[in-house]
Amino acid sequence: MNPNPPIDDAVVRDTVERVLARPEFHGFSDAPWFLELIQRLKEWAQTLGRWAQANPVEGWILFSFLLLVGLALLAHLLYVALGDALPGRRSANAAARKSSWHVLEGTAASWQEALARAREALAAGNVRRAVWIAHRVLLGLMDEQGSLRFAAGKTNADYLGECDPGHPWCGLLERLTAVYEQVIYAHRPPMPETLTALVAQVETCRTSALLESQPPTQSTA
Repeated sequence: MNPNPPIDDAVVRDTVERVLARPEFHGFSDAPWFLELIQRLKEWAQTLGRWAQANPVEGWILFSFLLLVGLALLAHLLYVALGDALPGRRSANAAARKSSWHVLEGTAASWQEALARAREALAAGNVRRAVWIAHRVLLGLMDEQGSLRFAAGKTNADYLGECDPGHPWCGLLERLTAVYEQVIYAHRPPMPETLTALVAQVETCRTSALLESQPPTQSTA
């Protein structure tokens, strides 16, 4: 006698149908709470319609109020979605994106002020601070030009790798980075004349970037 008799196909089919009929196998749209919510909304709409028919003046006031709220919400969404295309917003956003002063971490509010602080630190013998500021200013200027992207987690090797060898400031970045690592990591300050020259070259880059950012002047005959 076979200890495992074959299972009837009808029994298998009935079991599968009962399992698939459970709520966890239903789609989202068949969920009871979702259907109940739709039904409640329908009942609320019908009740509101009956109230508006019985009170036409109040119903018109409510309809006007809801219409104004809807138009205001639509206008707000359009402004948020398309506001950057407006001339005023576009120029303001462009100026905000162009400024990379955050790389100074509060040391100064402009490149000119930062370089002045670097010269002051150099005159006071604070070589580490002078090198740090000059290096950050150059990174910020190149970030504004799109030559590289400043980020707190990046290393000097990352910036050198991003810099296009054909960029006119790439050589200065390499020299300043070498001095930076020599001072910050190896604790071997360079000759004061070397650092003074590097700060002056960064100042030249700042002046060049400032001239490029100014609109061309129209000559009058």
